[in-house]
Amino acid sequence: MEGFKSKVATNYKTVSYADITEQIKMLPNEYFGDVSNYISFLLYCNREKENKKIQNLRAAIKEGEESGFHKDFDPDAFLQKIKSERHDGKI
Repeated sequence: MEGFKSKVATNYKTVSYADITEQIKMLPNEYFGDVSNYISFLLYCNREKENKKIQNLRAAIKEGEESGFHKDFDPDAFLQKIKSERHDGKI
């Protein structure tokens, strides 16, 4: 998509080639043949972890939507309670 800018926060981590090479040396040879395979594996694992987070968030949103509304809910009192707990160090 041309001109598309993501508003999702991204974490970056700098890893040197030497660091990766040392990590691969600690693994049995049958796991990864070279640095490229290792990096691909790390990216795959990270993508799977992020997908699981998204699934969990979607499930929580759906659960919240299906739970309905609380008839006696006072948003101002709830906000005040949260602020006081944060101030007291409970959160």
